[in-house]
Amino acid sequence: MLILLNFLFFSITGHREFIWLAIAQAFFALNTVHSEGYFTIFFLADTPLLGVAIEEIFKCGFAAAMAQFGRSFVGTRQRFPKRDLVLRTLIGAALGIMLLQPGLWLYPPGLRSALHIGGWFVAVAVALFLPFIGFAAMKQLGRQLWPLFVGWGSLAAFIIYAAVASMGIFSWLPINWHLSGPVGLFESLMVTLALGLNLKKIQGDKLEADSNYARSMEERVAISEQAARLAKEKAFALETVNSQNALLHASGHDSRQVILALNSAIGVLKRGDGASAHGELTAMLQSSADYLNEIVSTTISGANIVGDDTDFLALSSFRAQALVEPLAMMFRTPFAGKKLTLTVQVEGEVTLVSDKPLLMRALANLLSNCYHYTERGGASLTIGTEASGAAIHIRDSGRGMSPAILHALNGDDTGRLRGHADVGGTGSGFRSAKRLIERLSGSLEILSSDSSGTLIRILLPCAWPEVTPCDAETIQAGLPDWQLLDFDQRAAFETGLAAATVAKRQIIALSYDDTTVTRSRLRNQVGLMIIKPICRELLGHPVFAARSENV
Repeated sequence: MLILLNFLFFSITGHREFIWLAIAQAFFALNTVHSEGYFTIFFLADTPLLGVAIEEIFKCGFAAAMAQFGRSFVGTRQRFPKRDLVLRTLIGAALGIMLLQPGLWLYPPGLRSALHIGGWFVAVAVALFLPFIGFAAMKQLGRQLWPLFVGWGSLAAFIIYAAVASMGIFSWLPINWHLSGPVGLFESLMVTLALGLNLKKIQGDKLEADSNYARSMEERVAISEQAARLAKEKAFALETVNSQNALLHASGHDSRQVILALNSAIGVLKRGDGASAHGELTAMLQSSADYLNEIVSTTISGANIVGDDTDFLALSSFRAQALVEPLAMMFRTPFAGKKLTLTVQVEGEVTLVSDKPLLMRALANLLSNCYHYTERGGASLTIGTEASGAAIHIRDSGRGMSPAILHALNGDDTGRLRGHADVGGTGSGFRSAKRLIERLSGSLEILSSDSSGTLIRILLPCAWPEVTPCDAETIQAGLPDWQLLDFDQRAAFETGLAAATVAKRQIIALSYDDTTVTRSRLRNQVGLMIIKPICRELLGHPVFAARSENV
């Protein structure tokens, strides 16, 4: 049964150790039948040497097949090369003795005796050496091979017992060679069990490897899906930014057409007003054109600096109305398209000292979120003053967000988050606004958010009902660690820049030119820009103290 079982395992798995074990068990079974003597008595009574030759062939065949099984199963050539050399030597000796057996009756008595002794030596040597192989395999390959060590050890122990009993060292120790059959059967059972346990471990390892591979593939698929989602979000973010920039540029273009019409009207009035009868109207139109031109310049500048991630700022003093009116002009039409209202309000006289294009970009991002997440009602933007500066509140009547999202957005996490997965967006608008506000030395916080809407508060430094004009010498005296250069006096600016004794980030450029071209040029030459006319309140902006501390 064991022989058939091993042949069956070999046909299923293709592992050669099964076929070698089956051959060893076959030799052992034949040797057991032959050693009982019945086969010799009935069939080889008149040819005793043939019986001896058959016994040697069975005995050496068993030793050689079992040794080869050990080599194949344990992999001694790779794991134990020195022990493998011993096994190959014993296998070669066993095969040599087997090949010499057919001519046994032709050899002299001395050679026949040597072959008989050699046969026993090979069988005993293999039986005594294999337990060491089994113990080493159990230590290196795993404890599941304990039956291999026990089976080979049992045969080695029986041989040692038989040798001691045969030599008569202990007269009371009996010897019964018929026990070799049960001992060999036990060895075959243990070795077969070792094979089965090893197959079980291999199958378990394979299942674990398959599970790990499947888990790894799932992680790769998840990473791939996340990468694809992030790529789509990035593309959508770029599309959103480009759309907002296009909206800003379109608004600026329309305003420039109005400015052109106003300038044409002013020109006509000036040419036909020899008696200055329309002086007040001309002055009013000129003031409106200048004010609208300032708004357009800020709008276009804010659209073009969206990708700038440096700490460069262009500080100026401006009224709060100049900040919110372009935003209202830009967003009222989209809000009206969704039947939403947009209200902007300035509480009292508020003059801010900040970077107007950057601040406008941050507010535009927040109003864009209000537009996306509000389905009924509308939004409001209110600017007022507090003891610490300006307070800007943005409120909408949207669906709100969960406490977890609110906590994450108010925290320091820089990952992209969307308040609701079913609403299009990249989750980057609030983060971008928060970075811009912090860049302006301010703070951005979501005060509340529930099903009735969301309230956001922005706190900015340097806000007063009115500011005090001053000259450049006053600013330079108040900033001894900085160097002021007038960009409008180009030759003096270039000379001063070349002879500067402070670092680039400690140089301030003064200019009336607040266009994007000038801003982009100065960003690479100086650390800060102040838009004329300048005021004394500029000295209180935190950016000067922060950079002076760093220096």
